[in-house]
Amino acid sequence: MYQVPSTMHEASATSPAWKRWLTTTNHKDVGILYLVTSLIFFVTAGVMALFIRTQLAVPRGTSNSIVTQSQYTQLVTTHGLLMILWFLSPFAFAFANYFIPLQIGARDLAFPRLNSMSYWFYFFSGIAMGLSFLIGAPNTGWTLYAPLTDRGCGGTLCTALGGFDLGAIGLVLMVTSITMSSVNFIVTILKMRAPGMKLKFMPLFSWTVLITVFMMLYAFPSLLAGALILFADRNLGTQYFSLPQGGFLLWANIFW
Repeated sequence: MYQVPSTMHEASATSPAWKRWLTTTNHKDVGILYLVTSLIFFVTAGVMALFIRTQLAVPRGTSNSIVTQSQYTQLVTTHGLLMILWFLSPFAFAFANYFIPLQIGARDLAFPRLNSMSYWFYFFSGIAMGLSFLIGAPNTGWTLYAPLTDRGCGGTLCTALGGFDLGAIGLVLMVTSITMSSVNFIVTILKMRAPGMKLKFMPLFSWTVLITVFMMLYAFPSLLAGALILFADRNLGTQYFSLPQGGFLLWANIFW
């Protein structure tokens, strides 16, 4: 494994610790931030899973229920989104941030500031999702299928307006973060390898990250566009996903 001494781009030795972590662009520091934050979301989603399983152990309609029907679907939705988007991908990015430059002999990622910005997009997207749960989280299921996401839907499953819209903003920030990180890893691996480090000599982990981020760069911009259109449908009067002529299926195709 190639190892190049890594420098701190942003903080001197005399800087306060809190300022260093807020302004760092060092790939190891950003990797640690990703790791800690993703584990926090993992624990949060795990607590939600405990509430879900506990509620399932209670007969429906009894006074022993710990959450209402609407709160239960909110828990299921938020749990699924946190596990899939706010834990799995960032958890992998934590190790990629830390080890990729070391494995290919690079001093840092190709765009250190973009790397830092992608983390903070991720962090604030999680804050938005958490706040949405406090004011009425999405309760459509984690796949967010239309017409349940339509502002004008009826019945007990209809989403709370403020919470869903805030969650949609969090989803946009999250997917933007993943897209920026994917571009950063691709450029780093293809253009910043040490002299003599050909692609065929790269460690298997670096190859895995390269292939994975290529797939992410192919898939996640579509989800980003879908999230923006969904937000527009709910707030700007558009009707992409609410049309009776197959509009509901359009979101399913974009999501998957």
